[in-house]
Amino acid sequence: MKKILLIVNLLPSIVFSQTIDTSFWDRSINQVLDLANHGQPTVSGGSLSFAAATLATSMIIFSVELSRKKVKDSSLKKELAAFSFLLIAHQDSLEELGNADAQIFNAYLQARKLPDSTIALRKIKTQLIQNTLKVAAESPLVGIEIINKILKVCENIYPRCHFSVLSDLGAGILYLRGTVEALNLFVQANSHYLRPEHKERVSNRSKIISAYAIHRALHLQLLLQQNISDHH
Repeated sequence: MKKILLIVNLLPSIVFSQTIDTSFWDRSINQVLDLANHGQPTVSGGSLSFAAATLATSMIIFSVELSRKKVKDSSLKKELAAFSFLLIAHQDSLEELGNADAQIFNAYLQARKLPDSTIALRKIKTQLIQNTLKVAAESPLVGIEIINKILKVCENIYPRCHFSVLSDLGAGILYLRGTVEALNLFVQANSHYLRPEHKERVSNRSKIISAYAIHRALHLQLLLQQNISDHH
């Protein structure tokens, strides 16, 4: 996570000369939709996916917080509070990645516009494009790893949640599963342009972590569906 943000900050300022000057999260939903629907979008598919993951995590936090209010056992309340704190920390990481991914996307667009009339300029341009593509592949991979951690937390949360919020918890998990599949697609697409030594490592790790996360999500959904059925 820190590596992604560091690389973004180290990219030459020329690449960011015409990038967005507002945090992805400072925009309204309508503004984000306008940017995404534009003929030349200035927000990345990764940023939109991170937004979806962040909202999905909010549904899970909502489930935990509402459960904390409903349960009477003091020790259970403390456990749920600890889980909520951990989920918020993971959510903050997803928010940072959303902003970073938007910057990476714009850096790539600006790098493509750099002059390449000489061998030296062409070399600089090629290197900058390669750097942004490398980070563009690793950014969604970091997101998948964070979502996998959130799903691990959910494995401990679901037995402790109040039955009235199980559907909200399940919906959040379902959305996270979809986001994992989306982010893995971005990793595979972007890693295609990397050098062979980077491509195989990034691509394979994404496939493995995604498989773990999707398996966790599916298992949790089955458990929640059974739990909901038992209460009816």
